[in-house]
Amino acid sequence: MGTPDPRTAVRCSACAALVSGGASYCPQCGDPLAQAVSSPVAHACPACPDGAMESYRLQPTPSHPQGWAVYGCRSCGGVWVDAETLDAMLASAAQQSTALGASGRVKRRELSMTGAVVYRPCSVCGETMARRNFARISGVIVDECRKHGSFFDAGELEDVLAFVRSGGMMLARQRHDEELERERRAAERTAAMSKRSPLMREVDRPLDADHGGVDWGDGSPDLGVAFLRWAGAWVRNMFR
Repeated sequence: MGTPDPRTAVRCSACAALVSGGASYCPQCGDPLAQAVSSPVAHACPACPDGAMESYRLQPTPSHPQGWAVYGCRSCGGVWVDAETLDAMLASAAQQSTALGASGRVKRRELSMTGAVVYRPCSVCGETMARRNFARISGVIVDECRKHGSFFDAGELEDVLAFVRSGGMMLARQRHDEELERERRAAERTAAMSKRSPLMREVDRPLDADHGGVDWGDGSPDLGVAFLRWAGAWVRNMFR
């Protein structure tokens, strides 16, 4: 539902989006469409047991005048992209993000927690690929072989490029920096606590009903209870 019929669809020569045959313009990037020349290749489709993939040449670039190649399956609409080609496509999408300012809402998928998890073989070497959430926050689960490339189910490559064009990589970098900052602060608190005396560490622990603590209402620690905790722990350690 909502995916162009892979038996008649073509791939945009600019952004690799799967577009219904007969369309004049790409709905993803707006570029005029040209019929991509496809040919059978030896790659097997990771999603289809007997699915054969075809090669599509994307538009040439100054650094790659012969054009970039991606491999598509006409049975399921999946796409195999080698690492170098994917890096070039993501770099182009990131440039568009910078040019547009990426001021709108980042386009992300909602992760589904239902359905069986399937690990697929690499299209080149046949080894089981890893599954990862692209950029950790995109919501697109990609099958990746670190040696040879990545496989995208129908619609996933388009969603990844839309995520990058809408500023997703900048958001991912911001979230990553925030996570590192939280980890740094947590490490500093742990280091500071380790330098304090056992009694003061007991004072800093929250008082609760399980330990007989008293809620003073104004946040003041119950020093008597803290001392008893520390003394009890010291006695237990002495007789271990």
